[in-house]
Amino acid sequence: MMTRRIDLCLARRYFLSLIVLGCLASTLFLVGCLFERDTVVSIDGNNPPTFRLKGSGYQDFIAVHELSSKEIVPLPERPVIDTPTLWEIWPPDGLTADQWPPAKYGQVPSGFKQKIPEHGKPPSLEEGKMYEAGGPASNANGGSIWFKIQNGKSVEIPKPGGR
Repeated sequence: MMTRRIDLCLARRYFLSLIVLGCLASTLFLVGCLFERDTVVSIDGNNPPTFRLKGSGYQDFIAVHELSSKEIVPLPERPVIDTPTLWEIWPPDGLTADQWPPAKYGQVPSGFKQKIPEHGKPPSLEEGKMYEAGGPASNANGGSIWFKIQNGKSVEIPKPGGR
């Protein structure tokens, strides 16, 4: 009888331990998700614009390309169109978006590598054309911004349907 009581007591402790461990694991998972911040790209209003990144993810690169009229639709309806990349820079390994320095279009920050174009400066951004700047990240979602050059300044354009 005493052995059965001890076994029942041990089973209850084991069960309670599992519940506590499950709660701790769930809490750690939720806390990790709360601290994950997607990349947000902003511009300074100048031409050429300076891009600033914020976010907790490791930003793979930032690229600028011209948007075609077929791409200016809400994201779920957006077709995959291979518009040429005008400018693309890559950071040294291990930089989160928050750690990126401001990057002026066509000027490569110290320690970064320009992959497109391979040599020289990218083409100038043209008045009235729409562009997208951004890129993917790991450990959080990447992000991008749409903008155009209007009256000699870079102006953010809201994305249809947001994001």
